[in-house]
Amino acid sequence: MIRWARRREVCSDAFVDFCREHAIIDRNDNANRYWEYPWAFARSRLRPGMRVLDAGAGYSAFLLYLADAVPDAEYHAADPAYALQRPAQLPHAHISTRPLEELDYPDDHFDLVFCLSVLEHLDRDARRAAVRRLARCLRPGGRMVLTVDYFLDWPAWRRAIDRKPRMAAWLPAGNPDVAALVADSGLDPLDPGRVDPHLGLPGFDERAVDDADLWWSDHIGPGLRVTSLGVVLYKPSTEHAAPGHRLRIAPAALHVRDDGTPLLALHHGGADGPAGRCHPLPRRALEPQGFTAAQITGWLGGGPEAEAAVARALRWGNLTPSPPAPLAGAYQPESFREVYRNPEGREAHG
Repeated sequence: MIRWARRREVCSDAFVDFCREHAIIDRNDNANRYWEYPWAFARSRLRPGMRVLDAGAGYSAFLLYLADAVPDAEYHAADPAYALQRPAQLPHAHISTRPLEELDYPDDHFDLVFCLSVLEHLDRDARRAAVRRLARCLRPGGRMVLTVDYFLDWPAWRRAIDRKPRMAAWLPAGNPDVAALVADSGLDPLDPGRVDPHLGLPGFDERAVDDADLWWSDHIGPGLRVTSLGVVLYKPSTEHAAPGHRLRIAPAALHVRDDGTPLLALHHGGADGPAGRCHPLPRRALEPQGFTAAQITGWLGGGPEAEAAVARALRWGNLTPSPPAPLAGAYQPESFREVYRNPEGREAHG
C-alpha cells in the first residue's frame, strides 16, 4: 500500500475521533500530522503484546498516543537526538541513540516498525541504509509503516533553500525516491492493488496527485506546500505456508452465518473497515487444531486464484498461526488421579 494523503480521510469520523481522543495538536502547525498519525495507527494493526519501534521518533508524542491506545505492548524509540536530551515524554519506551542507518537491533526483533516523516531528512545513502536496517529487524509477518513528506513544486523549495542555507541540512537530498526505497527494503507492499503513482515509478507526474482531494500544508511558508505519502510494507513469511504448519482465522476476519458456516473476510485492517470478499469455509475450519495452508487453499477452490487469496490473508493477518495442540495425555483425569495418589510412581499392588 502506497497512498497519498487525502482530504476525505482527514475529515472522516475515524480520523477526527482519533485526533480528538488523543488531543493531537502539532506545535509546528503542521496540518499533515492530522492525517499522518491516525493513518499510521489505523494501518498498523497494533495489538497487545507486540514489540514496536518508532524509528526517528524525535520529540513527537506519537508513541504516547500508541501507548494510550494499546498500553500492553513493548515500545522502543530510536533517534540520535536522544544523545543530547532524553525524551521526557517517553518514560515508558526503551531508548536508542543510534542513527537509523546504524541501528543494531537483532534480526527479526520487532513485530511493528514505524518511521514517520524521517527519511526525507536524510541524505540518499542514509535513506537506503536506514530502510535496510529497519527491514532486517522486522520479524517475518511484521509490518513497517512509513510516511514521507513530499514537497510539491520542488523548484520553489530549491529557491527557498538557496535563500536560507540552514534549510539544506533539513532537506539534504530533495524528495525521496519511494520506489527505490521500497526495493531497497526487500519488503512487499501490504496491498499491491492500492499503490498510487509516486516518485520513482516510470511516467510519474506530480500534477497527477495535485488534485482537490490532496491534503497539504504550507506551514513552512507561503507557496511552500508539503503533503504526505504513506507506505505500508510487509515482511513475507514462508513459515506459515509450510506443509503441516497449522493456521486459524484471526478474530477480526471471522464471520459466521446464521447456519453456522464460517466466513473468512479478506481485508487489510484499515480505518475504512473491511474490504473485499467473504469466503465461506467448512465448519471444520473452526476446530481448535486449525488447518494447513494447503487445506484452506483447497476449500477456496484451489488453483492460482485461491493460492493468491491465502497469500493475501497471511500478509494482512487474516490468517494467523494456530496455537499448538496440547500433547496427548497432557490432561487426562484418570492419569492425574493416579499421579496424585502415587506421586513417586511406585507400582500399585493389589
